[in-house]
Amino acid sequence: MGTSVNDEVVEVSPLLQTPKHGHSHSHGHSHHGHSHSHGSGRFDVIKMIMMLLLVFGIFGAETGIGIYTNSLTLVSDALHMFSDFLSLTIGLVALIVRQNQQ
Repeated sequence: MGTSVNDEVVEVSPLLQTPKHGHSHSHGHSHHGHSHSHGSGRFDVIKMIMMLLLVFGIFGAETGIGIYTNSLTLVSDALHMFSDFLSLTIGLVALIVRQNQQ
């Protein structure tokens, strides 16, 4: 069975084809009396700052211990943690910008 794309027939694997048997498989779901809204409040900023402090602490510990023990592995992992710290910082800035726009 093929699918037409720009007047070309593209073969689709039988595993990827949707079964055609006359009924839908979509089912509703319930939140059982509680909300799943994603807050954009002060608590989100606090959580991000806590993560930043944790990651920066691990970065500092790995850097210090790696230099003290001449461990290239720890120092390289510390640099990886620093890149995680920078990514979280960008996320925190984005969170604050989103809050200021609302």
